[in-house]
Amino acid sequence: MKFLTAGQRVGAWFRRFWLFCPMLLSLVVPLFAGALVVSWNPNTEPDLAGYRVHYGTQPGTYTKTKDVGNVTSVTIDSLQEGSTYYFAVTAYDQSNNESDYSQEVSASVGGLQIDIVADDTGVELTWSAVSEADQYDIYYGEHPGTISETPQASVTATTNWQDPAPEARPMQGRYYLVKAVAGGQVVHTFDKVGVFNLSVTKGKNLCSIPLIPKNSHITHVLGAQLDGGLSSPQSDQVFVWDGSRYQVAWLVEGSGSALEGKWVTPSGASESNLSIGLGKAFWVMRKSDVEQNVKICGFVNQESEYPINLAQGTNFVGVPFPYELTLDESELAADGVVKGGSFAGASDRVMHWVRNQHEYEIAWLVGGTGTPYDGQWREESGVSESQIRLQPGYGYILWRKGERPSDLWTIPNLFSGI
Repeated sequence: MKFLTAGQRVGAWFRRFWLFCPMLLSLVVPLFAGALVVSWNPNTEPDLAGYRVHYGTQPGTYTKTKDVGNVTSVTIDSLQEGSTYYFAVTAYDQSNNESDYSQEVSASVGGLQIDIVADDTGVELTWSAVSEADQYDIYYGEHPGTISETPQASVTATTNWQDPAPEARPMQGRYYLVKAVAGGQVVHTFDKVGVFNLSVTKGKNLCSIPLIPKNSHITHVLGAQLDGGLSSPQSDQVFVWDGSRYQVAWLVEGSGSALEGKWVTPSGASESNLSIGLGKAFWVMRKSDVEQNVKICGFVNQESEYPINLAQGTNFVGVPFPYELTLDESELAADGVVKGGSFAGASDRVMHWVRNQHEYEIAWLVGGTGTPYDGQWREESGVSESQIRLQPGYGYILWRKGERPSDLWTIPNLFSGI
C-alpha cells in the first residue's frame, strides 16, 4: 500500500497539492485561519482499517500524527498562520500493519480565508477581516468568468453577507467574489466561491460536484437536503464505486437518535465514511417524485488543469469545474488515456445516463481506420458525431477496455485565471 506523488501546484492565496495513491487523489485547502483540510479518495484493500496524517514544519520531520480512522477527510487546525507544513500519509490494516509514508508534500497556512454555506434562507458568505479595509464589495454572476465588474453589494461593519435569493435553476449556479477596499482602493481579493444547484429526480441520477468543498465527507457535501428515512429502503441513497464494488450510504430522518440528519452505512449502525470526491461521479437514488435541487457550496477551481488517475475498465468521472467541455476539448484522446476503434465494440466509450429516458447515451472514438473519421467521437451507431458534452453536475462512465499509453487524464480548465 504505497503512495505516489503526482505533483504540486500552489496558488497565491488558495493553496492546494495533489497526492496520488493507487486510485487516490488528495487535496489540501485552507478552511479558516490556522487550519487546512486534507482529503483523499479511499484505498480499496478489504482489510483497510484507517489512515494516519503526519505533519511538521520541517521537511521529513513529522512532529505530530493524527489517526483519523477509516475516513478520507480531516481538518488539521491550530496551525501557525504564514507557516509551511509538510505532510505525509500512511494507511494501516486491521492488524495495525502500517504502510510506508507517502512521498512528502507541503502547503502554507494562509490567514485570510472565505467560506460559503447555504440553507433554506439563501447563501451566506463569511470571510476574514482585513485590517486596513473600510468596506467589502461583493460581486456575483451566473458564470465564474462573467462575474459583474461592478459590486452588487457592499458592507462596512461586518465580515459576512447573505444572498437571500440566488436563482435555483437546476444544474446552474451563482459565483461570488469579495474584495476588501481601503480608501477606494482594493487591498485584497478573496478566492472565488460558488453555489451549484445539483438537480436530482426520481430514480437513478448520475451526478458529480463542480466545486471544491471544504470537506468532502458526504454529510458535509450533501447535508440533509435529500429525503431520509428510518431505514435504507425508505431513504434516498448514494452509491460510490470504489473500483471493485459500490459503497452505499443512506440518510437518517425521523429517528430522534444521534445519527439524525447523518448519512450512515447500509446497516444503519454507524455514520458512513463516504467521500464525494472532485472529478468523481456517484449515483443518487431518489425515492420521491419531487425534483430536488441540492445546493453544493465550495471554491471555484482556478487551476489550469485537473488530474484524474484512471483504471482499466469502469471509471466514474465528472467535470471538476463549473464549465462544460466537448469531448474534443476534454483531451481524453490527446492524453492517451482512451483508444479508438473501427466500430463501437472495439473502442473505449463515454457513457452518459439520460435520466428521463432511463438509458445510456454512448460516444466512442474512431481510430485505426485510415479515414478522416479517425479521432472523431461518434454516437453509438456511428452514423453521426456524438453530441455528448461533459457538463458540470452530471456524472459519466468512462469505459476503458484495455491498457492504454497513459492512465493520467488531465482535464483542461478552459477558464482558468478568469
